[in-house]
Amino acid sequence: MTPKEDMIERTLGWMLENLDGGGQEVNWTVAITNTNEMIISKVGGVTSARRGMQDLAHWMAAQEWQAELDGVCLAKKFTRDAASNHAEMCILAAARSMGMNPEVDVDLMGCPSLHCEACANTLDYANVTTLDGARTGSQQGWCHPYAPMAIGLQYGDWAPQLEELDRFNEAGAPDGFPFEYARQLTYQPAGDFEPLELEGP
Repeated sequence: MTPKEDMIERTLGWMLENLDGGGQEVNWTVAITNTNEMIISKVGGVTSARRGMQDLAHWMAAQEWQAELDGVCLAKKFTRDAASNHAEMCILAAARSMGMNPEVDVDLMGCPSLHCEACANTLDYANVTTLDGARTGSQQGWCHPYAPMAIGLQYGDWAPQLEELDRFNEAGAPDGFPFEYARQLTYQPAGDFEPLELEGP
């Protein structure tokens, strides 16, 4: 059996080398569930129509270890403000739309860089093991994958919003939470996904 960490790192390595101008980071993220499904996304989500996805499918089809996977899916955006849909949260939202419980079913996740504080906080409460640490610093925008709330500099000071996100996640992301600093969205986030068909060239 190929370790999940190796499958994630090999996939990330290929994408960073072959997509978006060779080595340029676009915050690709790869996760594997406890049922061995691989979920791939980036900031703003990704679909099979994106340039390079067919090449990725061809490359993966040629890897012996892909036979150990129970499919590969692409995680799409989950709110209207796709720029605030961080890749990690696209994966959690997609897993929920696939009928999974992300807190149980998303086993391991990897990124080419450190998670932002909001993603790291939410992944921690979701009990998702990651290959990466967290970086400090504010974000212009960030949306929660399950709840109609967002935080970011566009709404005010970052620190009190991040503290409120922590309280919200600790409470289990409940309906009717009395937000003081975060932005309450008027619509419910909705994760989505599509399978990546692994076919040879």
